[in-house]
Amino acid sequence: MREFLKSLVWIDYIYMVFTDPRKLAAALMRESRSLPLGFAVPAIVSIMEVLAVSILGSQTAFFYTKITYGWILCCVLIVFQNILIGSLVDSAGQALGYQGNVHNIVNIMNYSLFPRVLLLPAVLIFSVFNFAPVFFYVLFSLALFVWSAAIVILGLSEMHSAALHRAAVVFIMPFVLLGGVTFFTMVLTVITIVGYITA
Repeated sequence: MREFLKSLVWIDYIYMVFTDPRKLAAALMRESRSLPLGFAVPAIVSIMEVLAVSILGSQTAFFYTKITYGWILCCVLIVFQNILIGSLVDSAGQALGYQGNVHNIVNIMNYSLFPRVLLLPAVLIFSVFNFAPVFFYVLFSLALFVWSAAIVILGLSEMHSAALHRAAVVFIMPFVLLGGVTFFTMVLTVITIVGYITA
């Protein structure tokens, strides 16, 4: 791992995140040592997001808790989210006839988060000028999510040698499934609560 860091190949990965996601996916599939380093990306993104949220309001002594325990919690949640969604995306790909490889999918998803480090400087500019920073925080968060999703879709397309629309379907299917399960769970919960109250 130390030799891998010294080789500075990981800088090429960061460069390809912004310039050529297909080439990034091919490089990640070739290099098995890229996976441990990939989990450093959620850690970097987590601290940037915690700081981005922090500059939206006045800080108290809780700030120190937020950038320590809050950062660790945010990092763990992002890693868990990537593993869960990566597993579901892999299952969706297998359902559509592609070969499963959750290792590569999770790795691509980790690196796809890197553009979200831009959230802090983007929000900081509008916070300094006090020009609707909360609005731009939400706007940039959505834009960076779309950017990360595009990187994953292009990576899936390269990994499975699939058409772009097929890769998009593989990526979107888990979100549709989770959305449907959440919706029906909420409906059934509301019906149960109303039935309990009116009984």
